[in-house]
Amino acid sequence: MFNDLWVEKYRPPTLKDIVLKKEVREYFEQVKKTQHLPNHVMFCSPPGGGKTSLAKIIVKDILDASYLYINASDERGIDVIRSKVTNFAQTKSFDGKVKVVILDEMDGLTFDAQRALRNTMEEYADNVRFILTANYRNRIIAAIASRAAIFEIVPPLEDSIIYCLEVLKKENIKINGQKDKVLKIINECYPDIRKAINTLSKYVKDGAIEIKEEESNLGFSDKVLKILSEKDIDEVQLRKYVIENEVEFSNDYQLLLKNLFETVFNSTISFDKKREMMLVLGEGLYRHQLVMDFEINAFCTMIKLKKLLS
Repeated sequence: MFNDLWVEKYRPPTLKDIVLKKEVREYFEQVKKTQHLPNHVMFCSPPGGGKTSLAKIIVKDILDASYLYINASDERGIDVIRSKVTNFAQTKSFDGKVKVVILDEMDGLTFDAQRALRNTMEEYADNVRFILTANYRNRIIAAIASRAAIFEIVPPLEDSIIYCLEVLKKENIKINGQKDKVLKIINECYPDIRKAINTLSKYVKDGAIEIKEEESNLGFSDKVLKILSEKDIDEVQLRKYVIENEVEFSNDYQLLLKNLFETVFNSTISFDKKREMMLVLGEGLYRHQLVMDFEINAFCTMIKLKKLLS
């Protein structure tokens, strides 16, 4: 409950409170002035970057709209579109306010549900606006993506750091010379501000931050790189080790690849080999946004790394 408390307590309630790129903020400041929101808006980014918060700010702070919120990763079938969404969309509001449907994590919807949604979005365009959020844009069918104004909601790193430090300040948490370790955690979690705040709260004890060196997520990537260098450990053993220790990186394979990149960058491996390895990891991080199975993508990336180290 303590981990969740900070995230909810400091969830930004208004547009001025949320961490956004300058151009995105300016766009929605204009929406607030004109009270005109495009029929279909889609927010895309990795988890924890503020997509859901921005969607709720739009309906509550910017438009003061009548809205329906659905977490599409929980209610992902065609029935929720035919019943809840269509029933809400087919009538106008009694008070004359704009009606908005927020479909959160809609990349979790089945393809049949997405096709049904497309029809509803077109048929009731005069009555309702749609705000869609997705962690993985490639999982949205083209017929919906092409109809939406798409925004990449990735908070600037510097502003994310300021936001997290402000949370610690408001909670009267003392850093006591551990600022470098705090910044390291924020950088490791970026762009997931939610995860950064939850991780920092985990290290609070008696009103102060206490982060031991070995508690950094980079510690596990150090172990993985060492295993990759071992000639007597094959790929099957490597995969088994990573899967059995998923708790070490919170089952976040994007974070694992990112930490491996930092570990390789800071390693004593020869520059030519290091450069090739970083290119492989960069490619793996890019593919992470496109694939259906994150573990398989990470494992294939590590096979390439092991080949370079052999």
